[in-house]
Amino acid sequence: MSFLLPEFKDFKLAHHGAIDFNELRSLNLEASDIDDFSVNSLPYGPVESVLDAVNNSRLDQYPDRECLMLRERVAHMDSVGMSNVLIGNGSSELLDLIASAVLKRGDHVLIVGPTYGEYERSARRQGAEPMQINAESETNFDIPFVQVRRCLQSAPCKVLYCCRPNNPTGELFDYDALIGLIDEFDQTLFVVDEAYIRFLSDMRSIVPESIHRPNLIVVRSMTKDFALAGLRLGYMVAHDGLIGGMNRLKTPWSVSGVAQAAGIAAIDNLSEYEQLWSALSLEASEFKQRITNLGFNIHNSRMHYFLVRTDRALKLREYLLKECLLVRLCASFGLHNWLRVSTQTASMNQRFIDVIGSFDD
Repeated sequence: MSFLLPEFKDFKLAHHGAIDFNELRSLNLEASDIDDFSVNSLPYGPVESVLDAVNNSRLDQYPDRECLMLRERVAHMDSVGMSNVLIGNGSSELLDLIASAVLKRGDHVLIVGPTYGEYERSARRQGAEPMQINAESETNFDIPFVQVRRCLQSAPCKVLYCCRPNNPTGELFDYDALIGLIDEFDQTLFVVDEAYIRFLSDMRSIVPESIHRPNLIVVRSMTKDFALAGLRLGYMVAHDGLIGGMNRLKTPWSVSGVAQAAGIAAIDNLSEYEQLWSALSLEASEFKQRITNLGFNIHNSRMHYFLVRTDRALKLREYLLKECLLVRLCASFGLHNWLRVSTQTASMNQRFIDVIGSFDD
């Protein structure tokens, strides 16, 4: 007898980058052997004060359920009220929380893709019916605004998910165009994922708009920009009515005391991170140019991660992995002839150039 609900017997996981430990085991490799170009996190690691905060955290004490100190820091950093902020165990927990709070079986969901797979997974878990409108390589992965608007006009849509800047393409939904849609379709909840926006110093965040619009939630990850992926930390900003309701549904103590301490220290040392984001941007420009000089066709987004087009994507990934270099195969995004590569440290990038330059395509 199976107690699992029938709809979850063959439920599919979303695909992600990062190290697959089973894959490494099959190749007799250790995680410590791998230079990981498949993840989009800040490659320089957390700053020293964050490491100190982690080392000084108490493991024998329950964390603050309300994350008060961290919420206070986030609210000040983003110029919003504390009642507009909810902290989560990474953005994936928050996406699940949003879906469980607002979606039911049969609801229609629109996803602007190709993009992060957890939007679809969290919606399907609630029995919702996702539809995806994809940007195309033939149009330089420009956000398909016209098709999105037509879709919203043609049928009721409970939730729209978009990633800004998008993963994996790095393209951005125009600020004014997005605000126009949010205001025009006020019966649709817009979930805007800004996990990577801090990597673009001149990019205008949509966060300030969320506190005045009850149909807008902005999700932020602190694991990417602050190099805290091993701890899992993120937050959402929204109208206080939405935040209050979701806070009552959220799993208590889901954000560890260690993660909270790290997040507080990271925000308290924001200027150090701003220098690192700037350094990464410069490193990315050089790295992309060097790959282009080798004859590879790349989609040159403004982000430090970017797409590389090759008819032998799987073979190239396998070749690189045998040399202990991991990249993201993009077939799960529907991009079968593309790899996603994320800029790492200068020495890692140099090794990548040396290895990929010897690939016999």
